[in-house]
Amino acid sequence: MLVADIAIDHFVIAITTPDKQMLGRRTVSVDVSRGPDEVVELMASAFDELLEELGIPDAEALAISVGIPGPVDSRRGVVVRPPLMPGWDGYPVRDRLASRYQAPVWVDNDVNVLTLGEWRAGVATGHDNVVVVKIGTGIGAGIISDGRLHRGAPLPFLTSAR
Repeated sequence: MLVADIAIDHFVIAITTPDKQMLGRRTVSVDVSRGPDEVVELMASAFDELLEELGIPDAEALAISVGIPGPVDSRRGVVVRPPLMPGWDGYPVRDRLASRYQAPVWVDNDVNVLTLGEWRAGVATGHDNVVVVKIGTGIGAGIISDGRLHRGAPLPFLTSAR
C-alpha cells in the first residue's frame, strides 16, 4: 500500500502492508504552491525510490491513498478550489497516480483520511461515533456517525462541473 499525506510545505509518504505494518516512510519538503504537476511527480519519485530501496516492484502496489489539505471530490479524486493550494483546482490526483502505478487510488481530504485511520486502527477503534479535529495551517474536522464518514452536504461552489 502506498500512502501519502500532503501538507502545505511538505508531504509524508509511507509504504505499508495490508495488515498495517509500515515498511518505510519519508518526509519531503516542498511548497504546494509550486503546483500539482511538480508536487505529484516529486511524490511519485519518492515512492519509486522507497519501493526500490525496499526491493518491492512498483507493480506490487495494491492501492494508493492520498490525503489533501483542502476540499476534494473523493468520487472523482479531484482537488476542488483549495484555498491554500493555488493551481490545484480540478487537478486529477487519482487519475495521475492510477495511470502511473496501475493500482486503485483513493484521494480525500487529509482530515477525513486521518479520521478513518483513527477509526479503523487508532484510538477510535471500536467506536461508531467519532470526531477528529486537526489544527495545522488550517483547522479541519472529520466526523464518523453511526459508523459512516460524513463529508457534509455538497456546496454548489464545490460541485460545479469541470
